[in-house]
Amino acid sequence: MRLNSKKEMRGKKGISPLIGYVLLVVFAVVISSVVFQWLRTYVPAQAMECPDGVSLFLNEVTFDSDTGELSLTMTNNGRFSIDGYFINIKNDSEQDLATIGIWNCLDKEKSSPAQNFSGYVSFDLQDKNLFKPQNQTTHVFNILEEYGEPDSVSIIPTRQQEHRGRERLVSCGNARVEQIAS
Repeated sequence: MRLNSKKEMRGKKGISPLIGYVLLVVFAVVISSVVFQWLRTYVPAQAMECPDGVSLFLNEVTFDSDTGELSLTMTNNGRFSIDGYFINIKNDSEQDLATIGIWNCLDKEKSSPAQNFSGYVSFDLQDKNLFKPQNQTTHVFNILEEYGEPDSVSIIPTRQQEHRGRERLVSCGNARVEQIAS
């Protein structure tokens, strides 16, 4: 049956509103599942962790209040090499966590080989995981006057590890070291 006149078409509704709503919901669910699957590729399935056996030992932590120098002598007493570390201090014994980052206070002339990056201290720029097991080094930090005398120092080692064909910086939170400054 063909509709030839406008009068005959006015009586026909087309798609009912209920079918329209069902199609709209189905379309929204399909689009959201496609977007979800696409975004899931950006989030790693598991958090990257350092292997067991990463360990850093602070032999000596000294602070000279006259010069404002914090000196750390550390030894890699673990089974794996380390690339660098996050360093924080606390200047109040009532405080639970060391939250003052002092990576930018590294004295590069007295702490060779070391470089400070945005947020952490690296042992070397050329060779990944330079700080080999049983090595010992001393790093000196010129603490700014605004930080005051440190009560304790907290260090979290970092490593470069390969993940999906790319080198990634991994924080070894399970190897955190904290020592009271003397």
